[in-house]
Amino acid sequence: MTRPVVFFQVWGKDPDRLREFYREMFGWKIDEPNPMGISMIEHGIGGPPEGIGGSIMAGAEARVLVYVQVLDPVETLAKA
Repeated sequence: MTRPVVFFQVWGKDPDRLREFYREMFGWKIDEPNPMGISMIEHGIGGPPEGIGGSIMAGAEARVLVYVQVLDPVETLAKA
C-alpha cells in the first residue's frame, strides 16, 4: 500500500528569500513568520483542499524534511 506525504518543512539561512522564491516559482500562499519564526504554507498548494501544506523556517543549513503517513510507526521503522 502506498503511503502519502502529509507535510514538509524547508529550512534555510534566508527564510525571507525562500518565501519569495516559492511564492514566485509556484504561486504558493505563505504566511509571514509567526513568533517562533515559522511561516506556514497553505494546505492544498496548487490543487484541491486535500493537498498537503508545509512550513519554512530559518536554519543553519539548507534542508527539507518530508513527513510520510504510516499505519504502524514501529513496524515501519523495523523495515528501515
